[in-house]
Amino acid sequence: MAAPAADDDGAAPSSSSSSSSSSPWTPPDPWSALFGEHREASREEVALAAAAAELAKAAGGGRGGGAEELERSLRPLRQLTAMGFDPRRALGALVVSGGDLAAATDACLAAAAASGARI
Repeated sequence: MAAPAADDDGAAPSSSSSSSSSSPWTPPDPWSALFGEHREASREEVALAAAAAELAKAAGGGRGGGAEELERSLRPLRQLTAMGFDPRRALGALVVSGGDLAAATDACLAAAAASGARI
């Protein structure tokens, strides 16, 4: 009787046991509801805005509930990303400017000019 063929690494293939072929259980994504509420934004924008909202709340700057603060962070972030700025850079500019959209826009433009990017 012939031995089973070896895999690419030289090991004999494992035999199929009587284990279940169903995929393992994965927990639900806790972010799904948040992403669903803000479908107009990318997942990255929502995650970054949520992080900014939590930082503002932790720093004592949170005015109102978490959803309110998230929306306050997401609106200017989406405006900057719609202009073509990287979401992480845009969020950084918003944090540094204290949420001032005009100042954040200027900071993003200055960073793009300094890096030699065409505007």
